[in-house]
Amino acid sequence: MSRLFSRFSIGKGEFYQRKGIYEDILGDHQLVRGLTANDPRAMAEWSRRMSHGAGEDITPESEEILGKLDAGEPIDKVASEAKAAMGDLGGGEA
Repeated sequence: MSRLFSRFSIGKGEFYQRKGIYEDILGDHQLVRGLTANDPRAMAEWSRRMSHGAGEDITPESEEILGKLDAGEPIDKVASEAKAAMGDLGGGEA
Protein backbone atom coordinates (compact mmCIF):
# COMPACT_ATOMS: atom_id res chain seq x y z
CA MET A 1 0.00 0.00 0.00
CA SER A 2 1.32 3.48 -0.83
CA ARG A 3 0.02 6.94 -0.15
CA LEU A 4 -0.83 9.19 -3.13
CA PHE A 5 -1.05 12.94 -2.68
CA SER A 6 -3.27 14.96 -4.95
CA ARG A 7 -2.41 18.46 -6.13
CA PHE A 8 -3.94 21.35 -4.32
CA SER A 9 -3.40 25.05 -3.94
CA ILE A 10 -3.69 27.33 -1.00
CA GLY A 11 -5.05 30.80 -1.66
CA LYS A 12 -3.70 33.71 0.25
CA GLY A 13 -6.12 35.14 2.73
CA GLU A 14 -7.25 38.70 3.15
CA PHE A 15 -4.41 39.47 5.58
CA TYR A 16 -1.77 38.65 2.99
CA GLN A 17 -3.52 40.70 0.32
CA ARG A 18 -3.62 43.74 2.60
CA LYS A 19 0.01 43.22 3.56
CA GLY A 20 0.88 43.51 -0.13
CA ILE A 21 -0.98 46.80 -0.35
CA TYR A 22 0.98 48.24 2.56
CA GLU A 23 4.27 47.02 1.10
CA ASP A 24 3.38 48.60 -2.24
CA ILE A 25 2.57 51.93 -0.62
CA LEU A 26 5.59 51.92 1.68
CA GLY A 27 7.79 51.01 -1.28
CA ASP A 28 6.64 54.15 -3.12
CA HIS A 29 8.97 56.69 -1.53
CA GLN A 30 7.40 59.65 -3.32
CA LEU A 31 3.95 58.70 -2.01
CA VAL A 32 5.28 58.24 1.53
CA ARG A 33 6.97 61.66 1.42
CA GLY A 34 3.71 63.18 0.23
CA LEU A 35 1.73 61.51 3.00
CA THR A 36 4.14 62.68 5.69
CA ALA A 37 3.95 66.21 4.26
CA ASN A 38 0.11 66.14 4.27
CA ASP A 39 0.01 66.47 0.47
CA PRO A 40 -3.65 66.16 -0.58
CA ARG A 41 -2.64 64.51 -3.88
CA ALA A 42 -0.77 61.80 -2.00
CA MET A 43 -3.80 61.26 0.26
CA ALA A 44 -6.01 60.78 -2.81
CA GLU A 45 -3.54 58.27 -4.31
CA TRP A 46 -3.29 56.39 -0.99
CA SER A 47 -7.07 56.21 -0.73
CA ARG A 48 -7.41 54.87 -4.28
CA ARG A 49 -4.73 52.23 -3.71
CA MET A 50 -6.29 51.10 -0.45
CA SER A 51 -9.75 50.87 -2.01
CA HIS A 52 -8.44 49.00 -5.02
CA GLY A 53 -6.43 46.61 -2.85
CA ALA A 54 -9.45 45.90 -0.66
CA GLY A 55 -11.57 45.23 -3.73
CA GLU A 56 -13.89 48.13 -2.95
CA ASP A 57 -15.54 50.28 -5.57
CA ILE A 58 -15.06 54.02 -5.29
CA THR A 59 -18.45 55.68 -5.06
CA PRO A 60 -19.23 58.84 -7.05
CA GLU A 61 -19.24 60.79 -3.77
CA SER A 62 -15.81 59.47 -2.86
CA GLU A 63 -14.53 60.21 -6.36
CA GLU A 64 -15.69 63.81 -5.95
CA ILE A 65 -13.72 64.08 -2.71
CA LEU A 66 -10.66 62.48 -4.30
CA GLY A 67 -10.95 64.90 -7.22
CA LYS A 68 -10.76 67.83 -4.83
CA LEU A 69 -7.68 66.34 -3.21
CA ASP A 70 -6.15 65.73 -6.66
CA ALA A 71 -6.72 69.42 -7.39
CA GLY A 72 -4.66 70.27 -4.30
CA GLU A 73 -7.43 71.46 -2.00
CA PRO A 74 -6.36 71.27 1.67
CA ILE A 75 -7.21 67.98 3.37
CA ASP A 76 -8.88 69.71 6.35
CA LYS A 77 -11.14 71.74 4.07
CA VAL A 78 -12.16 68.72 2.00
CA ALA A 79 -12.80 66.67 5.15
CA SER A 80 -14.96 69.44 6.65
CA GLU A 81 -16.98 69.74 3.46
CA ALA A 82 -17.49 65.96 3.33
CA LYS A 83 -18.57 65.87 6.96
CA ALA A 84 -21.02 68.72 6.38
CA ALA A 85 -22.44 66.98 3.29
CA MET A 86 -22.95 63.79 5.29
CA GLY A 87 -24.80 65.81 7.92
CA ASP A 88 -27.03 67.23 5.17
CA LEU A 89 -27.85 63.67 4.12
CA GLY A 90 -29.07 62.76 7.59
CA GLY A 91 -25.85 60.95 8.51
CA GLY A 92 -24.88 63.47 11.16
CA GLU A 93 -25.70 63.53 14.84
CA ALA A 94 -28.92 65.13 16.00
